[in-house]
Amino acid sequence: MFTDACGFIEPTLDVLALSITTSCNLKCDFCSRDAGGRRNYLTPLDITNILNSASSFTNLRLITISGGEPTLHPNFFEIMQAAKGYSQKLSINTNGTTLTSEIIRKMKICGVTSVALSLDSSNSKLHDEIRGVDGAFNKTLSSINLLRKNGIRFTLKTTLGKKNVNELSNLIIFANTLGASKVSVSRTIPIGRAAKNYDFIEWETYSKSLNDGIKIAKELSIDLVIDDPLKIFLNKNSLNKAKDALIAGEYGGCAAGISMAYILPNKDVLPCPAFPYVLGNIEESDFKTIWFSEKANSIRNRDFLKGKCGSCQLKNICGGCRGMAYSLTNDIFANDPFCPKTV
Repeated sequence: MFTDACGFIEPTLDVLALSITTSCNLKCDFCSRDAGGRRNYLTPLDITNILNSASSFTNLRLITISGGEPTLHPNFFEIMQAAKGYSQKLSINTNGTTLTSEIIRKMKICGVTSVALSLDSSNSKLHDEIRGVDGAFNKTLSSINLLRKNGIRFTLKTTLGKKNVNELSNLIIFANTLGASKVSVSRTIPIGRAAKNYDFIEWETYSKSLNDGIKIAKELSIDLVIDDPLKIFLNKNSLNKAKDALIAGEYGGCAAGISMAYILPNKDVLPCPAFPYVLGNIEESDFKTIWFSEKANSIRNRDFLKGKCGSCQLKNICGGCRGMAYSLTNDIFANDPFCPKTV
C-alpha cells in the first residue's frame, strides 16, 4: 500500500469487523463499548446488506464477528451463515465463557476459520478481576479445550493496562502450552468503560513488556501480533525496518479507515474498534458510500496530522494511534500522546 505525493493513503479494505451486539456477560475494566447495558443488535439482513456493499469494491481477507459477546446474539447462527463466503477468513472474537459443543459445531458449518479468545493473564485471579466476573478464567479454558477437540485454530487476545502490563511474557508461555496459534496484544484506549478506569502506563514499562514478550515468543516459535503503530519504536530492529519501508515509499502503522472498518450494533461505521469517530450510519447510506466519503478520506491523509505526529518523518508508516489521539483530545489529527519519540 502506498501514499501519493500529498500524503493521502489509498484505502484498500482488507478487514471488516462487525460488532453484532452490545450484550455481554462480563464487566471488563477496559471495554471500549461499555457493553452489557442497552441491547442493540445487527440483524442477519444488516450483515447481508453490509457485505454485499463491501464486496462490490473489495475482496475481503478477513471478517471478524464480535460484540459485546457475539454468542449472546439471539440469531448468532444466522449471522455466521450470512457472513459465510464473503471473505477468505471468518473469525469470531469472544470472551470465551459461553462456548459449547453445539456452538462450535455451528461455527464449523458456517466456515469459521479461527476463534480469538480474550485472556488477560495466566493468573486466574487477576484475569477474573480484570473481567469483573469470578470463574471467567476457568470457563475460557474450558472453551479452549473444546476448540482444540474440534480442530479449530484459536488466538489469545490481551489488552494491556496497569494491572496486567507485566503479565505478557507469562501469558505467551501459557498460550504456547494451550496450543494457541498466536497471541495478539493491544494497549488500552480510554473510550467506553475504559475511559472511567483508564490508568496511564509509562512507555518504558509498556515497551519493556512488549520487548520481553517478543523475545519469549521467538524462543517458543509462537506468533506475537502487536496491534499498535508505535511498535516501530520498540527497538532498533523494528525502527530500522520502518526506515527501510519509508525509503521504499510504503504505508504502514495505523490501519483505521484505511485497511479496516468497524460497524457497531447501532449501525454506526467507525474506522476501527478503538477509534470512536463516526464516519456514517448504514441506515442513512450504504457502506460503500460511507467508505469512500469525504469524511472517511480525511483520516487517510497523513499530511493533516498535527503536533509531533505531523512533523514526524515516519508518519506514513506509523501515524500514531488515531483512536488514542481522538479519545484524549477530541481531535482526529492530534498527535498520539503515548509516542516516545522526541522531536
